[in-house]
Amino acid sequence: MTTARKIALITGSAKGLGRRTALELAEIGHDVAISYVSSRTEAEQLAERIREMGQRAIAVKADISVAQEVNQLVTEVEDQLGGVDILINNAGPFIRERRLFGDYSTDEIHYMMNGNLVGTMLLDHRVIPGMRSRGWAELFILGLGMRMKPGPGRTEPCMRQPKSVSSPSRRRWP
Repeated sequence: MTTARKIALITGSAKGLGRRTALELAEIGHDVAISYVSSRTEAEQLAERIREMGQRAIAVKADISVAQEVNQLVTEVEDQLGGVDILINNAGPFIRERRLFGDYSTDEIHYMMNGNLVGTMLLDHRVIPGMRSRGWAELFILGLGMRMKPGPGRTEPCMRQPKSVSSPSRRRWP
């Protein structure tokens, strides 16, 4: 498959689905920016593997729940690779232990909302002007397909996370 080289930024891409996505994009000829919060070793190893495939790759530490780090992430990608053409929002904090919603602290709720909603929106907002100026964009949001059974203190809407891959938002601006 022949495709024009694009620059992809994938949040939370040092492991799992993000890692696999980074490798797939590199295989078809795209340069990749790998963002991570705590998986530095894995991110740097992945970037090295992608460079061995003949593509440019960088690993950048950024917590998308922090607005300033979102801006710094995009600036570093633009400085080292160029403008982002493909944005894959894969990172999203969650709390691993099962608890009743009422047992979450206000800080935990804000952290999850900032990482899963606000951070994603700020990242999209930051890269879209450059995508428009280049006349090309692909935006994706990846999420876990996780569902727990409702129970005492739990309601159905609070139990769902985004399932699978959302439809790509591909737009070519005139």
